[in-house]
Amino acid sequence: MIDTVDNRIIDFAKGKEKFKSSELLNVLNANGEKEVSKATCYWRLRELVNRGVLSKVGYGEYSSATKSRYSIQATERMSELHDGLRKGFPFVEFCFYSGNWMAPFLHHISTNNITYVEVERDACEAVFHYLQEQGHKAFLHPDRLTMERYVNLAEEAIIVKPLISGAPVIKDNEISVSSLEKILVDICADEDFFYLQGMETFYIFRNADEQYAINRSRLLRYAARRGKNVKSTIERYLKEVEG
Repeated sequence: MIDTVDNRIIDFAKGKEKFKSSELLNVLNANGEKEVSKATCYWRLRELVNRGVLSKVGYGEYSSATKSRYSIQATERMSELHDGLRKGFPFVEFCFYSGNWMAPFLHHISTNNITYVEVERDACEAVFHYLQEQGHKAFLHPDRLTMERYVNLAEEAIIVKPLISGAPVIKDNEISVSSLEKILVDICADEDFFYLQGMETFYIFRNADEQYAINRSRLLRYAARRGKNVKSTIERYLKEVEG
């Protein structure tokens, strides 16, 4: 049943610049019988968007012109850090990302040369001290006050933060890096990103959504792990972006 509905939706979408969900529902039930409910139609549209088969282009509007999937490569600095940390902490999970990865989504240009190293919570302090001993300028899970007083985003440094279990990551060879969904949630959840929160976050979500296919199920699942308030904030931004 589900595969049949999906195939009918895909066939309907082919060659259309965009279409409305109400138009699709009428076609799915064109023979006069209510074969597909409104709830089922919206559910399958949402799943097809999450799979990258369709794109949501507005409130209740979809397109078969799919967006690119977000893909990023670990930097040389990350590779060096990864190799060193794996030797010192062979059984610990790490995730890396760069502050510069956010630049394409920003409304107001902001330099961020920080490399973020996320690690299992119990190992955070040990990893932080290890990096300091290796001569790196590092900060341990800084709050807003620490960021304002001591962290210059224009300079190279490392911020060590706890890695949330179940965080959506991408594997670049052996290196785990943040997915787009993880970056978007972290911007809303982490105090060290205070300077990106507020209206700037809306622009980040809008620009990211215009450029890439965002897996909303993955996004909201991770947001829920960050807390109820974070999830509600993400849902609000998605609603604003979708119009």
